[in-house]
Amino acid sequence: MPYCTTSLLSLLWVTYALIVPGRTCVLVVNFIALIFQLVYLAVFIRFVDAKRRTSTLCATMGACYLATMFLSLLTPSLSSTLGNCCVVVSICMYAAPLAVVPTIMKTKDSSCMPPLYSLTGMISALVWFGYGLAASDAHLMIPNGSGSVLCAVQLVIWALYRVPAAKPVFDQYGYLEDDIKPSNYLSDSESTVCSLDYLLLEP
Repeated sequence: MPYCTTSLLSLLWVTYALIVPGRTCVLVVNFIALIFQLVYLAVFIRFVDAKRRTSTLCATMGACYLATMFLSLLTPSLSSTLGNCCVVVSICMYAAPLAVVPTIMKTKDSSCMPPLYSLTGMISALVWFGYGLAASDAHLMIPNGSGSVLCAVQLVIWALYRVPAAKPVFDQYGYLEDDIKPSNYLSDSESTVCSLDYLLLEP
């Protein structure tokens, strides 16, 4: 589902960049992203078990794109309507990771929210916000400005509910619990028993 939605978003931005002059960067970046997404979806559909469900999702996203284009053509300003659609979908994409916030607050564990994803998303949003500001394009500034804030919120939540990694515990021989032990290795309990047996031996 996320890859289908991202493909739809990239396709919308490519169409927007083709309509609005001077948006070469938007066109190139989203066209490359669209190619990657389509290749991944093709490989995924080839090897996934639920091919019908995945194909249905892809067809649904295609229908959403066609419906968006059809409705945009009925409006006085095609670029404005299409840009507004891009804004809505982009903000939804940035806000999607926040869907796990109730789970995080319940479990007090933010491991289900990867910080690297939020960090790179925030950096990308800030860069595109700067580009939109330089180009005086509200359709680029609004979603990416909102996206940078949403990603920052995700990072704050991750930091507040981050569970520190457990420190490794070594036994008396310097081995970790999951280490491969030598054939003559004795556990703590076994070594204790052996020591007691030795003490109980008659002289």
